[in-house]
Amino acid sequence: MQVYEKERQLHRDVAATVEDRLPGVEVLAVELAGPERLVVYVDHPDGVDHALCERVTDTLRDYLNNYTLDVSSPGLPRSRYP
Repeated sequence: MQVYEKERQLHRDVAATVEDRLPGVEVLAVELAGPERLVVYVDHPDGVDHALCERVTDTLRDYLNNYTLDVSSPGLPRSRYP
């Protein structure tokens, strides 16, 4: 499977899992940063903090069998910039 296709499938699967189990959390992107490293970017109306990233990581615990998992925010609140 090509990397792009694999990322798209991972995004669908990760988003479905996270958004179902953690209301209000939006999965913005899922990126393969290497063959064994998965980066998940999330957002939440109340912001993203370390505790939220930890809850997302716990929700995605099964992925740790195959990947190193990094959960992060997209950076500064997107609503500040038109």
